[in-house]
Amino acid sequence: MTNLQIKLVFEDWQKRDGESVYDTEKGLELSLGDFHSGTTFNATIQVDLDDSLDLIAAVNQEGYTPVFSVFSVTVPGEETVPQVESGTILHTRDGRKIGNAIVTGLEAHDELGKVAHIETDYGNTAILTMTELDKLFYIGEFQSLEEWQAEKQVDPQHRDRFRYYGTFADHIWTEE
Repeated sequence: MTNLQIKLVFEDWQKRDGESVYDTEKGLELSLGDFHSGTTFNATIQVDLDDSLDLIAAVNQEGYTPVFSVFSVTVPGEETVPQVESGTILHTRDGRKIGNAIVTGLEAHDELGKVAHIETDYGNTAILTMTELDKLFYIGEFQSLEEWQAEKQVDPQHRDRFRYYGTFADHIWTEE
């Protein structure tokens, strides 16, 4: 892994669905401190060597700007419990372990506490504790389960496969 020093420039306050709140009362309240348009922060990210070379070339030589969203903030050393609900999109931390997913339900378990039912972008299902969820995923935006179900489309050439569109996982083919 390579540590890259980057500069993050604050652009906007948005709801998780992407709607700007910058010109609202809450947006004005949130913007009173350092978090207003144009504020620059120094940060360090860890990426593998190939990704670091790609990022350096794209930004420094080709003039591209990556855009990120912040889905959680933690203080180093403090454990957090992910705040999820049915329909929360889950972005994988490591695609070698598990793909992107969506929370399809939550329940209280006598021994494990709160657990989440998930379905991955390949159609696999699992039940995970909140600790497992936090270790495997970055918490993403919300998408209604009805909208997510509607975005599943049957591949006409392979009736046993679905294609997901939109927020969940664009262009991923899954088996039933």
